Amino acid sequence: MLTQVVVNDESAFSKVDLASMVTGVLPPANGGSGGSGGGSTLPSCIQGDLFYATATDTVSTLAKNGTATRYLANTGTSNNPAWGQVNLANGVTGTLPAANGGTGPIPRPAPGWPR
Repeated sequence: MLTQVVVNDESAFSKVDLASMVTGVLPPANGGSGGSGGGSTLPSCIQGDLFYATATDTVSTLAKNGTATRYLANTGTSNNPAWGQVNLANGVTGTLPAANGGTGPIPRPAPGWPR
């Protein structure tokens, strides 16, 4: 972006200095965070991290979990996210099919298939 500067009736153009010529928060439509108050700055993160709000205008990071078969769960009264494993006692419904180690019905071969 250029800004026009007029000195002694002479017009010149120069780049906008973002450090000294701009104030406020850049809206998201223009590539900024658009945040208000303390929420305008995101915490540092790396690939795979997730952002979540812990309070109004407060953003935190949940680090990725490199362990296979983790799921994202809400936890406790704060409902902040955390990585967890499925609890078979209370985290699933229905009956696991016998083919997957459960007690559900045994799948039958389709008609015409050898038994």
